Amino acid sequence: MNLKSQLLGATSVLVLAGSMLVAAAPAAHAAPQAAGGCDGGVSLGKIDNGLGGGLTDTNQAITVSTSSLKTAIDGATAQQNTGPKGTTLAGQCQIGVASVTPTKVSAKLSSSGASCASDTTVGEDPTAGGTAPASYPLNGKLGIKEGVNGVTTYVSILGFSPTAQDVVDIGGIVTKGDLVGAQVSGSLWEDPAVKDTVGDQATGVAFPGEDGDSTAKPKVAPTIAGYENSGYSLGVAGLIALGACADGVANDLASAQSITTVLVGAGPSLLKDLANTPAGAALGANQAAIAGESDAGGILFSFGE
Repeated sequence: MNLKSQLLGATSVLVLAGSMLVAAAPAAHAAPQAAGGCDGGVSLGKIDNGLGGGLTDTNQAITVSTSSLKTAIDGATAQQNTGPKGTTLAGQCQIGVASVTPTKVSAKLSSSGASCASDTTVGEDPTAGGTAPASYPLNGKLGIKEGVNGVTTYVSILGFSPTAQDVVDIGGIVTKGDLVGAQVSGSLWEDPAVKDTVGDQATGVAFPGEDGDSTAKPKVAPTIAGYENSGYSLGVAGLIALGACADGVANDLASAQSITTVLVGAGPSLLKDLANTPAGAALGANQAAIAGESDAGGILFSFGE
């Protein structure tokens, strides 16, 4: 075989191999394939800085533990129809092809330098504390369980959403259970919360309701209302804390006012819920702006880029 024939043969092999590689290669930047998500649930979170306090507008080591919230009263006797006392407010999930109502949603996140600050003060060093956003994002495990269906994920708090002052964006990956390898994205609202007290209605003692109204109630059976009949509401302390987190003033959320209890969920936030009630007038000029904020979209699962 002469040299010309050998060259032509080699060229044909290379062309054939190249065409096979092109045929086998995946499409670049394929669109994400939705694989489910969760929405509508509410969790109760406890925040601990290891020193008896919680989250402030100064960066510090923080651990956040959350679990599904349960109703404190029967929904049939209150404004919100949330079901019997003890109902888990876990929302709804789509995990692959399965539509489930979770029996347990829990998370444990930590950071060596987290704060509640949402502003970006020019020239401020995040590692020095103050009102700069967290030096290190909260990250850790988030689990969703229902019978044989469920996922364990590893997620991080990516920062505050530009469309709502109490909504954070999340990102991560499914590490165990259904949908292993799926990407986790979405957004959740996080608001300070206080536990409502039970009012002795017979003697006219006032107690706060979900709308923040602290006037004496008529003589009826004692009840606890709160957000979604959970017995928790934002309260005055929560409003003060949210204001201090977003005002751009360094270190004005004292340790005694630190945030140790939060409600976390998807959909309209606790703050937005308050803004849409008569008591929302306490928010002053911010009432309309807060009422018009975007809702948290919940947790999303997907495959692909």
